[in-house]
Amino acid sequence: MSDSIQAAGKFELRDLQKDILWHTLRKLRILLALMGVFFLMGVANLFISHFNSAALWLLIFPIVVVFLVFRGVRTAAKKALQASNRPVEYSFNLMGYEIKTNSSLVKNEWDNLHKVQESETSFLLFPQANFFQVVPKRFFAEEQDIAELREIIRVRLGSKAALKQLN
Repeated sequence: MSDSIQAAGKFELRDLQKDILWHTLRKLRILLALMGVFFLMGVANLFISHFNSAALWLLIFPIVVVFLVFRGVRTAAKKALQASNRPVEYSFNLMGYEIKTNSSLVKNEWDNLHKVQESETSFLLFPQANFFQVVPKRFFAEEQDIAELREIIRVRLGSKAALKQLN
């Protein structure tokens, strides 16, 4: 394992949108499941009563809620992109990590993190329960760097790390 793992790149809307959506869906999964139940009740009600206003509301309401969730995610991703529209450099080691841009430097130790979650495309570092820093996997030069970072996080955070299983 190297002393330090480096990653660098410039955020794109897809980096932020996917991870904000992933995090939002995890937090709203009960609400979204309930919207699915309402929608199915509306469909069933249409077949039983051959069109009434209750069935129509049960169909429309969930669609509107899901649309608003996705629209909110896109808006949040656009705002985040505007705020971070510059190259970003990451440095990870056994003690912690640094996030550096032209105008800022964030240093944090692993012990100070609330949790880390790994999505398909990124690592999400949570310094607080409802705030996360996105580290896109595409910023790493090699797949081995991602595996090394995953191992550091696993060792340093233990149960506070929700990571992909190694093959």
